[in-house]
Amino acid sequence: MKIDLSIIILSSLNKINTERTIYSIYHLLKGKKSSQTIQDAHLFQLTNLFQVYPHLSRSFFEETFRELENRNFIKRMESERFQLTNIGTEILINNSSLPKYLNGWKYHSIQDDFWKRLSLLVQVGSNLINRESSYIPIQNDIKVVDWLKNTLNQLHLSRESLVEGLLNELMICLSSNKDINPSVLVMRLSGYKNIGLTPIQVAEELEIDPSYLQLEFLNVIHFMIEKILSNETEYPILQNLLSDYHKPVILTQSSTITYKYLSRGYSIEEIAAARNLKTNTIEDHIVEIALNDQNFPIEPFVALETQNLIKNSMRKLSSRQLKTIRQDLGNTVSYFQIRLVLARYGEHL
Repeated sequence: MKIDLSIIILSSLNKINTERTIYSIYHLLKGKKSSQTIQDAHLFQLTNLFQVYPHLSRSFFEETFRELENRNFIKRMESERFQLTNIGTEILINNSSLPKYLNGWKYHSIQDDFWKRLSLLVQVGSNLINRESSYIPIQNDIKVVDWLKNTLNQLHLSRESLVEGLLNELMICLSSNKDINPSVLVMRLSGYKNIGLTPIQVAEELEIDPSYLQLEFLNVIHFMIEKILSNETEYPILQNLLSDYHKPVILTQSSTITYKYLSRGYSIEEIAAARNLKTNTIEDHIVEIALNDQNFPIEPFVALETQNLIKNSMRKLSSRQLKTIRQDLGNTVSYFQIRLVLARYGEHL
């Protein structure tokens, strides 16, 4: 069985283990910027898959699920919650190797611009060295075109030095690791009298499922970003692709506002009243904050003794399901408190 979206879904289901509906996976793969999706990505160790399929349609996703169920790879446990069958588990074990450098959560905000800039720079460089000025740019995004103009002006390199340096850096970067497949990127590059292949054409050429090709492609992109950011002096030309890169804002906009209120000493009820929101919504924000800021104290909301009770229950039950944990503790703790402890310690229990 080829590795495709089905394997990605099986892998995600295996980690979630019926504790979320199938649509939590859909929102994760699409990269939905909601507190719940962000929390799920971290709690179930699925950050690598965040926004790896931004254009995934709901109908195709549901069709893939139906096929998995029809082939007896998964079984329905309750409404929209599924579990792997023995057959599905065996399939996953035999096809469980996902791209090593895939890091959707960390690089989803820059991956598109990085590719657009790289592909245009390669095309322009190739035509410059061949003295060709009449060609259609592979990218027509005005921001990317402006970036290229500014970058070429700042580099102050001859066309020969630019192309030689760019080629050298690409070869060093792309040949430095056996856990990436440079072909999935290189085959899409355009140059002098050459138009790069489309993703579908690359998939056919390499005999890879298109949905898995997307992961392999992002694996190369994310590897390059990581490599360049950690070795900027080694890549004096390529580092310009990330010259204006800033780490993505971790918190959603609404949670950021709540964080400011908390910093000023407001209680949950006071923030809810000031923002005209439900207290449950403010609690969602606090869980998101705790998840992303390890220095944020959760003791004002969950006493240390209660934290230990929740952690012990999680270890005993091997579950992150809120209802199960709360029932185990005799309903003496709130769902909010359990979620806070999950946010702070869930990945390490």
